[in-house]
Amino acid sequence: MPCLAQGDSLNDAQKAEQTRQQLEQTQKDIKELQQLLRKIEQEKSGLQKQLQQTETEMGTMEQQLRELEQQIGTDETALKQLDDDQNRLAQDYRMQQQRLARHSRTIWQSGGQSAPLRLLLNAKQPAELSRTLTYYRYLGQARQQEINALTHTLSELSAVKKQTLERKAQLDQQQQIQGAKHQQLVKLREQRSALLASLNQQQSSRAARLKARQQQQTELSLVLKSLQIAIAQQAEAEARAREKARLLSHIPSGDTQNRPFAQTRGKLPWPVDGRLLARYGSPRSDDARIKWDGVLIGAAEGSTVRAIHPGQVVLADYLSGMGLMLIINHGSNYLSLYGHNQTLLKRVGDLVQVGEPVATVGKSGGQAEPALYFAIRHQKTPSDPASWCVAQNQPKR
Repeated sequence: MPCLAQGDSLNDAQKAEQTRQQLEQTQKDIKELQQLLRKIEQEKSGLQKQLQQTETEMGTMEQQLRELEQQIGTDETALKQLDDDQNRLAQDYRMQQQRLARHSRTIWQSGGQSAPLRLLLNAKQPAELSRTLTYYRYLGQARQQEINALTHTLSELSAVKKQTLERKAQLDQQQQIQGAKHQQLVKLREQRSALLASLNQQQSSRAARLKARQQQQTELSLVLKSLQIAIAQQAEAEARAREKARLLSHIPSGDTQNRPFAQTRGKLPWPVDGRLLARYGSPRSDDARIKWDGVLIGAAEGSTVRAIHPGQVVLADYLSGMGLMLIINHGSNYLSLYGHNQTLLKRVGDLVQVGEPVATVGKSGGQAEPALYFAIRHQKTPSDPASWCVAQNQPKR
């Protein structure tokens, strides 16, 4: 297989060191780009987190309002009981006043406070005097009991009135708190509506979708540009090394396994068997301005993705919009790209042969159904995979 060999000119130690430094810088640039992609994803999820926090606060506020309404109901019941007690005590007070008034009239009609003394002076028989004194003693005791009962009722009535005022003040305070919490809840609902509107606008706006697609293409182009810097200096030496090896070993040129990539047009195998979901150059979603720069092949999740030509893995990582992506350098600035994978079976630097498993089909990068994004590029320019792969094995729509 054509490994990424260095030519005679690369035997110079200084150029080898320059190449190593360029590769290290490329890896550093890729890491920085990946950090930037993760930051962008975090910013995109910021609105969802803010919405989650707002809805959590709304749930807490609703629970507090329910508890406050229950407490207000309890206080209103207690206040009604206090009003009933107050009415009962007021009625008892009036009845006690009436009884005390009757006792006072009885004593007055009998001669007032001096009546017992007059009876004592006018009494002719001791027995009559004794009965009279006993009568007035009982009458005085009854009057004193009525006075005591009236005093107790007044004290109890005063206490109930005080409790009633305190309950009313407490109820007023709770109602004020309830009003404030209702206002807070209304504000939270308005914030939630604004967040939902923002999310819906972000998700449904055609301009936002176009910008996201363009951003994804820009990010991928930046990565590919960094990779091209690393492999450009190897291309010429690699071609010379392959040609030299072919001439020395007399390997026939009809075998795509040992042929340069540029000479394999129409003879390469497809990376996976499946159904063609999107052709090269067709519009992406509902926006005709964004077109497919590769093909999308639907296949069972977990299906094996195979290398279409010998080469070296130069990228095996997650890219925004493309999910788990694997890129193989086939020399002479030819790259094959495999995206939306479920798993990556190779790492950066691995050498692969034609037909060797490199990944499995998945839905990463936001795909609704399992499919493989497959593309071919030469010096950053996309090319139709159908013009490179065997026609009779092309996936059907």
